[in-house]
Amino acid sequence: MSEGGDALDDLLGSRKPRRDAGDALDEMIAATKSTRDAGAALDELISAAGARPHGTPPEDRSAVRRRWVMGLALAVGLLGFAGMITDAVSVTQLVGESNPKALALVFPLGGIGLVLMSILQSRFIDRYARKSVLVSLCFIYATIFAVMLVLFATSAPTQIPSAIGVILADQMNFMLPVLIWTLAGDVFTAGQAVTVYPVISRSLYIGNILGFGAAAAIGVVSDRTDFPPAWLLVIPPVFLVAVAAFVPRILHDVTLSEGHGKNESSKESMKQSLSLLKDLTAFKWMLGVSLSVMAAGAILEFGFFDVAKTTVESTGALQ
Repeated sequence: MSEGGDALDDLLGSRKPRRDAGDALDEMIAATKSTRDAGAALDELISAAGARPHGTPPEDRSAVRRRWVMGLALAVGLLGFAGMITDAVSVTQLVGESNPKALALVFPLGGIGLVLMSILQSRFIDRYARKSVLVSLCFIYATIFAVMLVLFATSAPTQIPSAIGVILADQMNFMLPVLIWTLAGDVFTAGQAVTVYPVISRSLYIGNILGFGAAAAIGVVSDRTDFPPAWLLVIPPVFLVAVAAFVPRILHDVTLSEGHGKNESSKESMKQSLSLLKDLTAFKWMLGVSLSVMAAGAILEFGFFDVAKTTVESTGALQ
């Protein structure tokens, strides 16, 4: 048997020493570490060719990138806070001063506004520098807020500035954060996005929660005093101007897209978007699910205010 076994060993080659579980685990850890090192090296290579601080030594780049992350996170958090306040105050003012049926008119107008802005942004967002587009939109929306506050302060019907506020809330909750995400896509590589994007997302949700909390607190105060809840809308234009002011300063040393400068028509932009939906099945499903969820949310909100209006009298309590 031993001779037969030796012959078999000669045929198969020398036996490998038996490994225990500890040795196997050590090899797995070493392989993981080398994979991470290779990924980090590739990420640094991509970063060196893309967004990087101008004239900054390599050892200082991580600190500069942290500044970029915190700056974009703060910007999207402020926009989330301002958007939720605008939505809460404007909708309750509109419903409180009229009835929930007004939402049936304003909600479609808000959707049309989103469609028009998405067409304009898809036409101009790659044509001009994205920082410039963000700054311009922030100042435009801040100006509209100023007009809206003047209407609240004068004898104009409350329904008019409230409807404007609902439409503006859609823009701030959907379109402006998209611009922040496109800026983040310019600044950070795919490897960095794994750690960067969760930070920005958390900041947006924290801003939303704080915005709802502030609206609820002011609603309680308004219900017990004579403070008009509409004056809470002074905060959003201040935050818009702040975002327009500090985002370019924070990103002053980053390589960003300056735009292709080509004159692309809205028709061409829509054609490209439709071809993208046609070619990518996943995008078709995402579009369908998104439309369904937004429609369901609008129906639930409309039903909630229809019931709440019959039981809550004051606008502050409704807010």
